[in-house]
Amino acid sequence: MSSINVMNFVTGMDDSTGSRAATTPAHAAVGAEAGAPAVEEKDGAHNLLERIRAAEFDLVREWFKPGIRVLELGGGTGYQAAQIAALGSDVLSIDLADRHKPYHLFHPVQDYDGYNIPAPDASVDVVFSSNTLEHVPDVGRLLRDTRRVLRPGGVALHIVPTAFWRFWNSAAVPPYALKQALGLQRFTPGMVEQTSPGEAARKRGWAGMVLSALKMPFAPHGAYPSAVAELHYFSARRWRRVFADAGFKVVDERPNHVFYTGLAVAPGISIAWRGRIARVLGNACRVYELKKDGQD
Repeated sequence: MSSINVMNFVTGMDDSTGSRAATTPAHAAVGAEAGAPAVEEKDGAHNLLERIRAAEFDLVREWFKPGIRVLELGGGTGYQAAQIAALGSDVLSIDLADRHKPYHLFHPVQDYDGYNIPAPDASVDVVFSSNTLEHVPDVGRLLRDTRRVLRPGGVALHIVPTAFWRFWNSAAVPPYALKQALGLQRFTPGMVEQTSPGEAARKRGWAGMVLSALKMPFAPHGAYPSAVAELHYFSARRWRRVFADAGFKVVDERPNHVFYTGLAVAPGISIAWRGRIARVLGNACRVYELKKDGQD
């Protein structure tokens, strides 16, 4: 199914010719119907972020079977939703209405307010998110609503950043800033936004550029006070507690076996080599498999 609205998501009806199609951008329909990237093509993905997300998707793809109903939180470009749909699952992908508009949309992504999921009770088999929960100010509230829409026996799969990612992202700032100043930092779609040194100097002045670079290692990535605080908030112990407080139990957890930062200092490093580096420097993310507490 290329796209489904909320009502048809519940009833299992295809809405590819209904009202949803009338409100979906043309390039979204093309991406969903004619060019959704398959998991096997991750090495040829358009950019670094998509290659990383495709590699992470391999860790959870076994859950996305034909005919099941999947809710994706933080759909972004719809890249992973397209992968899920290609496996035969019905996907409702949602994201904030005021998000940055993607450079390309692979699958329709529906707007929502960040907390109230536009789906009825017990209507989905799988809840999925990738690098989304850390951006939610009241993550417990959102998780409790995912519990509401999850069917008995359903599973929630969340890929979240680790404290290792947080540390190395800050550590990557000096080489990133140096490459940026020398004009050597390449633009990598989907990763950190970049401007030329001259443009940045015109906007903020050279003193402002230096001050910004000094602050950057301590700036938070998600909805937390600082990068230092995120060393705690991104820890495995803290994520387990968040899930438990929302009424979930952790059935399984595993590393993503990929090393990367959000600054794309060396975007040419292959996924295979990033796996080797992760063995030494730590994994960027962990995958949590959850079920409602009290259910087997």
